[in-house]
Amino acid sequence: MFKTDHKIILASVRSISYRSKVVHSGTAHKKWDVKLLANEKKRSEFSKSVLKRLEQTQFNTTDTGSFWGQLKEVLTGAAEEAIPPGKMAPMSPITRRAYAKLQGKINRQKRFPDVERCRTETVLARSEFEQAKKEHIWRTWRNFFTNLNCADPYMWLKKTFEFLKSQKRMKGRNLGRCSISQFKWLESLYEAVTEGRDIPLLPESTPPVSFPAPTVGEIRAIIANFRNSTSPGSDMINVELLKKAPDEFVEKLHELIAVVWNSNVPPADFIDTVQVPIPKKPSPKATTDFRKITLCNVVYKVIATHLLYKLDEVTGELPTYQAAFLANRSVEDHIFTSKRITEEYWNHGISLYALALDIRQAFDSVSHAAVIKALQTLGVPNFLVNRVINLALKEKTCLRWMNQRTPKVNKGKGVKQGRPLSPRLFTLVLHWILLKLKQLHPSVNLEHSVGMKPPFILAYADDLMIITSSLKEMDEIMWSHIVGGFHLTSKASVRYLGAYLTATVNRPESVKRRCSQGSRVSKAILPF
Repeated sequence: MFKTDHKIILASVRSISYRSKVVHSGTAHKKWDVKLLANEKKRSEFSKSVLKRLEQTQFNTTDTGSFWGQLKEVLTGAAEEAIPPGKMAPMSPITRRAYAKLQGKINRQKRFPDVERCRTETVLARSEFEQAKKEHIWRTWRNFFTNLNCADPYMWLKKTFEFLKSQKRMKGRNLGRCSISQFKWLESLYEAVTEGRDIPLLPESTPPVSFPAPTVGEIRAIIANFRNSTSPGSDMINVELLKKAPDEFVEKLHELIAVVWNSNVPPADFIDTVQVPIPKKPSPKATTDFRKITLCNVVYKVIATHLLYKLDEVTGELPTYQAAFLANRSVEDHIFTSKRITEEYWNHGISLYALALDIRQAFDSVSHAAVIKALQTLGVPNFLVNRVINLALKEKTCLRWMNQRTPKVNKGKGVKQGRPLSPRLFTLVLHWILLKLKQLHPSVNLEHSVGMKPPFILAYADDLMIITSSLKEMDEIMWSHIVGGFHLTSKASVRYLGAYLTATVNRPESVKRRCSQGSRVSKAILPF
């Protein structure tokens, strides 16, 4: 043996979470317990606080950004004074004791990471805590159904829906082993950016065709139609705060909206949005497996909804081929229509061909130039087109993932899902394209109220179905205007909007898939 000054050191290396080193770049969100505003006393305190702050504030009405900032401070200050921030769902005493025991075992394991006994005790404490949570959930469900029998029968459905929704929110969204880094989202965000395409405003007619700003009554009606319990945008203001605000605050809000509408210069906070990825699959693996929903400023929603009403007045109602985002139309209409037509032609022994077309990344790939061209072709005045440009096409967005936010970018293309104007802009662009198709093929039927003779088109947003009486006719329609470079072959079945159309009008496959889907949904909602 030989002498050496080297020593053998035994060390435990523990990895540090990447997210702990990333600073949260977003604004702290105070989750007001807005359900307290249903109480008459709390609502009165909130209104008095808003009125007091309105009297103490000197508003700067010349600058829309400062004006909105002052109104925002009035509303949030009154919320802080009248209603406390929301708290986590209360746990039972047994669950609290199990959680305290688990925290103690975790702290002990951090102090002695190499002791096997500490690891074993931590695992046992974690299993006891999970079992306590399951028992608490079971008692909650048992008490709910026990108390439901004491309620009026006409309230059973509403109470059950609210209870299931609260249980789903408590459970949260399970992303499984999804390990997508912030840099992946940042890369996907910058890949969608189109540089060098600043959209100029259009010259308005002389004299200009103007549309008046919304009145106080119209603003009240728009706010009343907003859904409760929706996620706030970059302003972090819940819709319930606007709904319970006094009339004096709505009048001040009307002054701000009138200035923004007439000048077409919205504050920067209005066009700043936040995108939140929502999984499209049970186990997402990449950024393409998510659908990005946009969260908007609450006052922006009011102006955008008023602009949407004006666009509907000018363009009119879309033909019956489109069933998405329209009143008195739903996905069931197209499912019934397609199956009814298939059965009638099968009974008479007549050939029928159906093609289901789903556009990939449809909302994100819409060109802004196509939006403007479609609006002008459909007869929308430049006054409204300019407001669409500044309120919907020149927005800056960031993406929120794991309590972190990417830098704000202006994509330069696409319409964002979750904004009030986006569904209508997308359907108008699609309508403009199908009108050009009808010019090339006048026999294509877009209005189904006059008859259902092929060829005709069904559309639910970006889900299209083309039904023709011959394969040659289908090939001509697809090659002429929609897409080229493919070969059509006939199959025995086609899936459209979750339903299956088969050559033999066979239903067991559709029924089986519906039952399995219902089983998966029930397992996701019910924790046991």
